Amino acid sequence: MSLIYLDNAATTKISQRALKAYVGASEEYYLNPSASYKAARMAKERLEEERDYIKRALNADDKSTIVFTSGATESIQSFLLPLAKEKPGEIIATRIEHAATKEMLFSLEAFGWKIKYLKTKNGSVDISSLDELIGKDTRLVLSIHTSNANGNIQDIKRLSEKVRDYDKSLKHRILIFSDMVQSFEKIDIDLKNLDIDGASFSSHKINGPKGIGALYIKRPESFIPFSKGGGQENGLRGGTENLPGIISFAEAIREHEENKREKRERAKLISRTLREGLLNLKARLLTGECSSPYITSFSYKYPSEVTMRMLYDKGFIISAGSACSNNKKGSSEETYRALGYSSEDAKRAIRLSISDDTTLEEAKAFLKALGEI
Repeated sequence: MSLIYLDNAATTKISQRALKAYVGASEEYYLNPSASYKAARMAKERLEEERDYIKRALNADDKSTIVFTSGATESIQSFLLPLAKEKPGEIIATRIEHAATKEMLFSLEAFGWKIKYLKTKNGSVDISSLDELIGKDTRLVLSIHTSNANGNIQDIKRLSEKVRDYDKSLKHRILIFSDMVQSFEKIDIDLKNLDIDGASFSSHKINGPKGIGALYIKRPESFIPFSKGGGQENGLRGGTENLPGIISFAEAIREHEENKREKRERAKLISRTLREGLLNLKARLLTGECSSPYITSFSYKYPSEVTMRMLYDKGFIISAGSACSNNKKGSSEETYRALGYSSEDAKRAIRLSISDDTTLEEAKAFLKALGEI
């Protein structure tokens, strides 16, 4: 049976261009970029070229840097874990973060940090609730950018503006971090316009290889490395760089950048088709208007696992939420409840996530199959 894949928020299939770039880089740049001989320096130059390209794609500050990691989980941990060595203060976060962020917050609580949570409203973070939480002990504010559960886009610009206003009165800079994994190459990101201190990105969410990610650091000079190792990544992350993965990651970005407006318009058309079809089938949409066109979430007649099994039998791969959360029983349900939805909706929630390879015909076929069950 041929399966139609609608769980691209979990992972995407590596593109042929990215795969070719990976294989080619493995053959051409097999030397260690940190070695001192000329051939290795060529590998180092290529690594820095790709770092600069990704910075430009994100419109990052000139003095900022991109640190290559093994994926978004390591990027998040690398930014948050150094706080465990500092005097505990307060962190303001959301309850809709990815599991990787939630686990780090739990760990920091064990080191004495107090975690306060922003409220949610209509399936998104209520930025205005920041006023009730922020204070002289606040050291970090973090919020996911695009929700991996329902695709809603959080207003990070407004959040950063409010935090920077508080900086002036508190007379110290509050760090801001955002998980931007589901946003990268799906919606526009302009880091210069956001004024945040860190952000995480992942290759395998945009048709690149698994095992490679990136951490944006606005002020490298003040960053405390999570892993020092042998001084790689300008001393910000130890371990021999995964150069084939980095080159393949950059190639996946280049591929997304080509004709990206047309691709996103097509994604919006598919999103509208899915939403209209779901409403006609009396499903309850859990995704708002200000959302990524690549994620559509809804609640239907049956528990999520039942709907998933019935649709798999009809040839569709879908999800109840984050793949990482699904490894922990009830975690996806908790995220939907944190978004403000009822327990019933949380238990019946389904997430559809498309890619640039998804066709309108596949979306229509899904709606037909959903109606048949």
